Amino acid sequence: IDEIKDNSQWVCDICEIKFLDKYGKNYIEAHHKIPIHTFTGEHRILKTDFALLCPNCHKAVHIYLREENLQYEEAKIKIRNILKR
Repeated sequence: IDEIKDNSQWVCDICEIKFLDKYGKNYIEAHHKIPIHTFTGEHRILKTDFALLCPNCHKAVHIYLREENLQYEEAKIKIRNILKR
């Protein structure tokens, strides 16, 4: 995960906020696009399995995954549409 962060711009995949610009600190969270609990047997983790998210979007994604049974990309679209309002 550190390698993914180090090779990124530290920008949220959903709201596109750069935490450093807003709060003066470099911070981003890694979200598993495919929930770990759905893996069966061995699963090779790839860099593309992760989305880098700000804390607010990360929490919102988990709420939509849990309460509306959405996939990551569906939750991403829904949250982006909400943020446009």
